[in-house]
Amino acid sequence: MHLLVNIVILLLNWKYRTVHKWREYHTTMLFISLCDLLYHCICSDFKLWNYQPDWPLFSQLITNLTFSLIFLPATALLFLSKYPIEKSILAKFFFILKWIVVYMIGEYIFVLTHNMTHSNGWTLWWSLLFYFLMFPMLLLHHTKPKLTYVVSAAVIIFFIFIFKIPIE
Repeated sequence: MHLLVNIVILLLNWKYRTVHKWREYHTTMLFISLCDLLYHCICSDFKLWNYQPDWPLFSQLITNLTFSLIFLPATALLFLSKYPIEKSILAKFFFILKWIVVYMIGEYIFVLTHNMTHSNGWTLWWSLLFYFLMFPMLLLHHTKPKLTYVVSAAVIIFFIFIFKIPIE
């Protein structure tokens, strides 16, 4: 399943011809990778969500790295490349909402099929909140990266506090 979703997001980028725009969005693609890798460092012993390897050749590390280094940057590239800049605020809202719904459906399927687990109080409702933060943060990072780092730090502190994540 994990390999499949990585292939699908890459194929969608190929289909919508977003690959040639990578230079325009590469800092935000790196930002989302950094955020995911930071999650794995901060929560290494206190996971809120975890992908379960589903291929014999895939270890936990390989599974996490494919999401951090392939799936999430490819998601950012597709999302930002197709964002309706010239459209109304309502069109922009529904564009973001569509991505949130797709991510929620995907996560729900992953949880049902045991390709992903939630623990330490994390639920699909927390994921919904997280996605309502994540997609606007991608847009904010693309236009105002310095502000995004400040907001990201506040969000990280919020989650550390709410979930009582032990920091050693």
